[in-house]
Amino acid sequence: MINQFYSQLTQDISTVIGFNPDSFPEVINEANTQDLDNPPIKFDKSKIHFSSTKIDIEEDVRVSMIHSFYTNLSRKHHVSAKIEVKPLTTAQKKEVDEVYGEYFGMKVPYYDHELYQASSGKFDPFYIPEKFFFSDVECVLNSNFHYAQTIEDKNLFPLLPHMAGIKTPPIIWLNTDGMNFDKDREFVKRDKVLEMLADHDSVFVKPSVGTCGGESCKVFKDYSKDRDSLENVLNEIENTYKSNYLVQEVISNCDSLKEIHPWSINTFRIVTYILHGEIKNAPTALRTGRSQRIVDNGGVVTGVKDDGTLGNYCADKHFSIVSDVHPDTGYEFAGKKIDEFPLALEAAKKMHRHIPQAKIVHWDFTIDETGEPCLIEANISNGGIYLNQIANGCGPFTTDSEEIFTICKELRKYKKSQRSIPYATGNFWN
Repeated sequence: MINQFYSQLTQDISTVIGFNPDSFPEVINEANTQDLDNPPIKFDKSKIHFSSTKIDIEEDVRVSMIHSFYTNLSRKHHVSAKIEVKPLTTAQKKEVDEVYGEYFGMKVPYYDHELYQASSGKFDPFYIPEKFFFSDVECVLNSNFHYAQTIEDKNLFPLLPHMAGIKTPPIIWLNTDGMNFDKDREFVKRDKVLEMLADHDSVFVKPSVGTCGGESCKVFKDYSKDRDSLENVLNEIENTYKSNYLVQEVISNCDSLKEIHPWSINTFRIVTYILHGEIKNAPTALRTGRSQRIVDNGGVVTGVKDDGTLGNYCADKHFSIVSDVHPDTGYEFAGKKIDEFPLALEAAKKMHRHIPQAKIVHWDFTIDETGEPCLIEANISNGGIYLNQIANGCGPFTTDSEEIFTICKELRKYKKSQRSIPYATGNFWN
């Protein structure tokens, strides 16, 4: 519930409660918080406004709810971590207090800084807790949420990289609002869908809207090509996904990525941002799968330098593993390099030049079996920054941290609808 609630919270669209004010809870209780003595998430219901199709949440309430949720989540991770998590020193706490006092006007709990330091062995006062990243950085830099809703629709999104000349997994067919279309966006009937299914030995299916983290993705393979078998596969797809889903060809990783964990499509989380007329990038995280799962979410991450050199350790988002080898395959990360990675990094920057309306974008790229970068998807809301920090042991903006924090501080003085004013009149981006 909390993930669905947070999704509608940040997008001002409810898919959970039917736009009924009477069903909106006064308090949201996060699972297992009682065990950790966490307070529930409370808010002023009078600052949440309902219409027949939309919920408008006043920004101070939005920020408060985001902060409550992610503080609770960080506390849970801190308590449940299986790796050793040491408290910050007095000097380190002072540095963190100075940064967050100056740029955010408040004292920050130290959970996230301690967790990131535990994974990497490195301290950085400019680590960004998720609660601040979502509410005070990403939501400020990308204040036009309607762009997110459009770009993150996986049935619409492939049109953008096609225009930019960037490869994506080939589409077999797609379903939007119950209507089927082929790869050329022509209407197709069910018999034609069965023919397309018969032309492939395996297909990859994922919802096109409202999902994250590889949720509900599935490969259908080794099916017979007789009519009844194809009908059974299509019926399963339709019954599982109902509408708004995408059916793609199954792609493979290049050999150097496949070597790490051959069962999953391993991807680079590349984060790009605009500053002074340049597309810059945060330190990248390589996500690799675990336990022979087909998706890399829930696996381990390692850092990637801009030339493709891998970090010397991997870790997971639950803070249960830090290792110099992949926990399933024994792959040693230190000294390894993905030679094709700079191609993916350049492709991400090229893509960002096509959507400058977003000032920060999270891209998931892989290198396919041909050695070319292949864009899986992009996020400009709810992208998260924790994986990049876990994998690299530094804040996402490195030497640009103070400048980005200053920009966000200035933009927060404006209402969300007015944040384009300083874009035009200031020198934030040029």
